[in-house]
Amino acid sequence: MKTILGCLIVFFTHTAYSQTYAETIDFNKLSLQFEHASADLKPDYFALVYRLADTLKRNPNLHLTIRGHVCCVNKNGLAKKRAKVVKNFLILFGVDKKQMTTLGMKNTMPVVFPEKTREDELANMRVDFVLKEH
Repeated sequence: MKTILGCLIVFFTHTAYSQTYAETIDFNKLSLQFEHASADLKPDYFALVYRLADTLKRNPNLHLTIRGHVCCVNKNGLAKKRAKVVKNFLILFGVDKKQMTTLGMKNTMPVVFPEKTREDELANMRVDFVLKEH
């Protein structure tokens, strides 16, 4: 496991410094999607999480609230687990855990309501962020 994670860090460090940050990411509007009944972070989001980590490390006055969401009330444990998974990635990328709080929001803030399709459910199963100065 350590070898794989080490490779991820090297890859993203190389990618981060070879890219220009010409595009600005509003992390307060960022939403990471999850598959149904899963807390596995999709590899598509690793670079965005690394960028978020870089922003937090460069700005220790910022605080991040990581909010996990699900589509069903009975899956609040999954909402909390998703938020913690993202927090653990940020810690892995060097962010101080004191800069972050995790919350399980249950299904209190759906993006799509009422859910009619599988895609609607997937849209509501996400992690989003509130980034503020403290």
